Amino acid sequence: MIQKTDFYRPQPPLGGTQMLQNPFYLFFTACLGLFFWAGYRRIFAEVPYRHSLWSFLGEECAPGQRRAIVRALLTGLPGDSGAMAWILTMAALCLGGAGALFWYLVFSLLWLHPLGALAGLWRYYQPGCGGRVELSALLEGMLCRKRARARPGLGRLLRWLQTLALCGMLPLLFRILASPSAPARGAGLLPWLVVLLALWLLCRLVGERGETVLSLLFLLLLAAALLGNLPNLIPAVKLVLLDAFDRSRFLFSLSGAGLAAALQAGGAAGCGGALLRTLSAREEGPSFAHPAQAAFYEELRGLLQLTVQLALGLLFLCARLVPEDNRWPQTCLWAFLCLFGLLWLGRVVRALARPEGRRCGLLCLGLVGAAAVWDIWKGTALLPGLSGGAAGLASLALAGLLLFDSNWYFLLLEHYRDVHIWHVTPHPDLMQTEMERKNM
Repeated sequence: MIQKTDFYRPQPPLGGTQMLQNPFYLFFTACLGLFFWAGYRRIFAEVPYRHSLWSFLGEECAPGQRRAIVRALLTGLPGDSGAMAWILTMAALCLGGAGALFWYLVFSLLWLHPLGALAGLWRYYQPGCGGRVELSALLEGMLCRKRARARPGLGRLLRWLQTLALCGMLPLLFRILASPSAPARGAGLLPWLVVLLALWLLCRLVGERGETVLSLLFLLLLAAALLGNLPNLIPAVKLVLLDAFDRSRFLFSLSGAGLAAALQAGGAAGCGGALLRTLSAREEGPSFAHPAQAAFYEELRGLLQLTVQLALGLLFLCARLVPEDNRWPQTCLWAFLCLFGLLWLGRVVRALARPEGRRCGLLCLGLVGAAAVWDIWKGTALLPGLSGGAAGLASLALAGLLLFDSNWYFLLLEHYRDVHIWHVTPHPDLMQTEMERKNM
């Protein structure tokens, strides 16, 4: 029997996502995603078969490259912001109800092509650099190609903004300890944390192979939990679809928030997840001969992360609907996500400790720490405002860079279509350097 306390209750917004819930920002994000989607469809409209990520993986990649892509996807899953994306997804469900999961799917799909464009341009301008995209280096490459005047001040501003946005998201990682899936608080939580720390050290010692095994175990556990909740998935999906448009009449603590709340919460989670994949440090992926292949690989990474987060969100709904059948699966998934959070945190610390960005990283960490201490001392909300403003401005800067060089990215896609699908040699060849063109 549903009690009155089970009805939806408005929740305070998650710190650091206030600006991402702005209606203008959500509208701008939708327009950006539709712009890159329309350009992609225009370029591949004349391909004999319908070009997609699956055709790229199945027909346009050699078997060895296909295995390298799958291995890189599995290896990168533990440290690919999985725990942070899970926190954003759970916060969206608490803020906007079950319908927020639908809008999270919509905005995450809208960000797929822009993030692919970012990875492709980064591969073109910085072919020897893997891992995190540096917005300042990307701007420098764009200005150099256009033979425009260098902007060192703007580059430094982008570097500081990107680092501050990343550091501002670090305090959100501790919210995983207060999640409903966590074991008992107090003494019951300490043994779990000790075991997780030991597993993290083991993964660091084993290296890439250990993270691949960890990803496979996590995906197997996730599939087993979904199969165990098979009778509950249909009501959960129906609740998500109805609540997304405020048509649900089911009295539940995660429904009834309204269309505006679901749209804003889901949009903020989708935009926040996309920003996390851009800002976060990650291991270098497989090497590609063409920037468009790096773009398609980035879109595959985004689809894998989106699928995992949707499955976790549905399991969270099933656990709230039928809590007695989901205690152990939820606790095991919580343990995996805590371990993923430790792996992600280790990559972020190693990225901030690099010699070229150590000063910026230390100052941003100090600023975030000072804001957190001030909030605890005075009871203010300085840290959420600081992290939210930095995240919003960083995402707007990212969108501005993409629009600034979108025509060149579409030319790179046309070059990939001509060379790798139609097997013709375009003139001039965009992948040739100026020295090679002069020697021809």
